[in-house]
Amino acid sequence: MWEVGERFERLHVALERGNYSLASYHWGKIRTTIENGIANGPKRRPNAEGLFLAPVREDVEADLKSADARRAWAGFERAKAACQACHEADEVAYMNDQPLFDLAAPPASANRQ
Repeated sequence: MWEVGERFERLHVALERGNYSLASYHWGKIRTTIENGIANGPKRRPNAEGLFLAPVREDVEADLKSADARRAWAGFERAKAACQACHEADEVAYMNDQPLFDLAAPPASANRQ
């Protein structure tokens, strides 16, 4: 799942730059990578689908494509929370203790349009 983390970082950078198309592109690649990962690790499927793919995938995609800064950053935060919840459910919560999960919406995003 190394690629998921790399793309998540790139999604964050794209949002910082206001490049919503690139953020959406990376979000799509994250989905593909997770789907490929659970094909190789089927015991992860229930949590990946139930906590990440099904409940947040489409909503986050819509948030990113909206090109609204507040909405896109809210989608980013929702995706991050879903990642962390899935790690906890899979009993690998130690994955959440890394710099990747320190990435966050900038405080100014609440004021940007």
